[in-house]
Amino acid sequence: MIPVSIGRRVSGPVTVDGEKPLPDNVFVILDPVNGERDNQLSSPTLANGTFTIAGVPAGKYLVRTAVPPNQKYYTKSVMHRHSELARDLITVEEDQDLTNFVIVISFDVALVSGRALAADGKRALGGVGVLFVSADSVEKKIITRRIYGFTNAGGEFSVSGAPGDYLALVMRPGEGYNQLGGGELISRAAKAQRITLQPGENKSIDLLLPSER
Repeated sequence: MIPVSIGRRVSGPVTVDGEKPLPDNVFVILDPVNGERDNQLSSPTLANGTFTIAGVPAGKYLVRTAVPPNQKYYTKSVMHRHSELARDLITVEEDQDLTNFVIVISFDVALVSGRALAADGKRALGGVGVLFVSADSVEKKIITRRIYGFTNAGGEFSVSGAPGDYLALVMRPGEGYNQLGGGELISRAAKAQRITLQPGENKSIDLLLPSER
């Protein structure tokens, strides 16, 4: 006989900063500490603004939100028992549900656009990924908050996400950020260009593909 856990429940309300109406299609997502997208768990909010994610295996997760299709909101705060967890991991135990997570989302996303260029700074890179990794998560050696997008044929990109300090990477042609292991991603991010995004800011930058040397 092999004991099987049915998982725990994570639940609570979602509100909008400034007491604004909650938009449609708000999803609450639990990202596992290993960063594997296949292991993500999510749930839409109900009409009353609450969410419940059931069957959560024991482990550590980052709590975040998504509001498709345009992602014009970001997770401003995640409170649980007077602790702020928007940039930290939560721990789900085998024998305990986690209730009354109070999540606040905000419309003041930061916008960042620009070009991805080859290492010589002259040739635009079309169809490659650009990744912005939160600087504090790199310092903690656990990748949490990210902003990700692709360049068009002319090497231009435009993405939006939460304000904060980020390390900006250009993926090599044919490479996606999910293909990078945690250690390699942290190593590459630690050497990347650092930028700061303010709430509601619209920033333009050029990013260089790192030299292979």
